[in-house]
Amino acid sequence: PGSSSLEGASGNSPTGDATIINLPREGGTGDIAKTALVPVTREFTAEEQINISVYDKVSQSVVNINTKARRGEYWMLGGPQNQEGSGSGWVLDNQGHIVTNHHVIENADVITVTLSEDKDSYTATVIGSDPQNDIAVLKIQAADDLLKPVQLGESRTIRVGQKIFAI
Repeated sequence: PGSSSLEGASGNSPTGDATIINLPREGGTGDIAKTALVPVTREFTAEEQINISVYDKVSQSVVNINTKARRGEYWMLGGPQNQEGSGSGWVLDNQGHIVTNHHVIENADVITVTLSEDKDSYTATVIGSDPQNDIAVLKIQAADDLLKPVQLGESRTIRVGQKIFAI
């Protein structure tokens, strides 16, 4: 003669949405016998499916960019200070060209690029930079099979009102 009702509360599991279910003890004492984390199956909206698809197509083309700059400013007579920064970019082609924002590499003395599927870092050189439009092109020397260029669309086919994704 125990209670068979389940108490549920929404929660998050490490792998996605889940519901926490408290199972009562036999005899209806009100104590909880155990707690179960039950995955919740959910459908993605059409917009979410598009976003996921875009991510899946370009994620291996996204790179991590780290910068170091040595500044002549002295801090408490300790000498020049090093500044570090980071940002992201994407692989343009199989020749090792990387597109990023100008502000990511501005004033950097050393620029390193890490590819998504290769944890080695590559020293980059600045090919060109446009501060006003906040864009820069870098070049790294990496094996062709490690470079996964983003497949670009045709700007002449884009219509006003269309959704675009900035990578």
